[in-house]
Amino acid sequence: MVKKRAAAPKTEKKPKAKQSKPKGKQAVNVNERKEEEQQDEQMERLIADQPIHVLTEIIGNKITSQPSQMDMLNEKALLGIKNPGSESMLENFKKMVKDMEKADKEKDKKKNKLVLQRPPPVPSFHLDVQLLNLRMEAKVLKEALALLRNREVELLQDREVLNKLTMQRDLMSLNKIVEVATVANLVKKGLVNREGIRILHCSFAVTPKPDWKQFEKEKYGKFEQLVQEPSPSRNLYLAGHIPQALHIDLDVAMYPSQYQRYTYYPPHIFEQYVQLLGINKDDHLIFCGRDRLSGMLFSSKMAWLFKSYGHEKLSLLNGGLAAWEAEGHKLETEPVEIKQHGNWTAKDCLDRYNIRFEELDQMDGDKKVIEQTDKINFLDTRHPDQFEGKQETGLDQYRVNGAHIPGFKNTPVAEIFARDGKLRSKEELREWLISHGYEPSKPTVTSCMMGIQASLLAYVIDDAFPDAKPRMYNGSLKEMELRDPKRISGGLRDIPPRAA
Repeated sequence: MVKKRAAAPKTEKKPKAKQSKPKGKQAVNVNERKEEEQQDEQMERLIADQPIHVLTEIIGNKITSQPSQMDMLNEKALLGIKNPGSESMLENFKKMVKDMEKADKEKDKKKNKLVLQRPPPVPSFHLDVQLLNLRMEAKVLKEALALLRNREVELLQDREVLNKLTMQRDLMSLNKIVEVATVANLVKKGLVNREGIRILHCSFAVTPKPDWKQFEKEKYGKFEQLVQEPSPSRNLYLAGHIPQALHIDLDVAMYPSQYQRYTYYPPHIFEQYVQLLGINKDDHLIFCGRDRLSGMLFSSKMAWLFKSYGHEKLSLLNGGLAAWEAEGHKLETEPVEIKQHGNWTAKDCLDRYNIRFEELDQMDGDKKVIEQTDKINFLDTRHPDQFEGKQETGLDQYRVNGAHIPGFKNTPVAEIFARDGKLRSKEELREWLISHGYEPSKPTVTSCMMGIQASLLAYVIDDAFPDAKPRMYNGSLKEMELRDPKRISGGLRDIPPRAA
């Protein structure tokens, strides 16, 4: 409610002398005054009837937007108010607006509210055009994304094909005798134990022959138990091996029998040990080790063992771990974890790549097989002095009458290595074998003391003469010593015979 300004006290005025005015002009002033009073009444009714936010838009914006020009505004002219009563109402309204603005500012300060200036309105036509452009851009981006995804799939497929081709090339480079650089490249690429390639560490510590009867009763074929027992061969593996190489133990892979120190298990039993190592049927196996004959002695024995069970994807590391270290490659000492069993299966190829005592002792015509030295290359791989009996042979001289089997040819396996500790070239090996009486057109049987060195020579002949198909006498002289000792009668005898 707007209060009216108090009327000023009336003062008596002295009468002035009447002046004569034109009658027409006086009538005009009266009409103007009436019009002004009517305008004031209309303005008051307008102010009284309008809501406060409308008055703010009409008056308050001009008052608050230019506070520095407040004294210059002519409120009466702004509102068209001429009478004194309207001035009081205007002052009150201005005060009310200022109070409202002050309250709003205090409220904004308390809430720490940031007042953002709204952008000017955009015509709806422009919004439609922008929306259409955005949709077109989204469609183009979607199509481009689909193309990129298709290209990504193609690149992945190309990479997979390239990896397979590279792996096939690498596998093709894995010959029966493989060089250190090739194996190092496989390790560097991370293909070992992942892409069908396994490295088997075969270092072996020779121990006395266990009691074969007790072993057959308590441990025969019990591979999970055997791999948990203390093993000097495993200690050699933990002392240093090629990264990702698995340990395989000859004392577990073979067993002691009545006549042999290392005897073949039946295929269905041997495959259980190989599966325990996580090896699969299509894996390519690389054998290595650190021992005599450039680390290739027991590695070749293990390789020939797998060959005898029908596995042909085999490689022997040329020069062994000594060559690996000589070429600057490091060894690891941590064992490789075997995550799951493999699916490797064994085939019975034992008689194809090995010859038994029973077969040697059979009659073939008028002679036994072992006596047909003119038809068969019987090769003894021991050192020449052992072969001739000029040094300790390891045979029981009270049972045998000599140092070797008559008719056997001495091919010392230690001579197949060059000065750098690696195998001689294939051409050199062929010449060397022929110089020692080897005839490629004849069947071949290799032998030694217990079937270890004989495995290495058989493996080398199989590589140098692919059509030779050599066989290895696994029992060798130690079995012959027990089953037919008189057969060992060639060479010197280092002690006199016992008295009858």
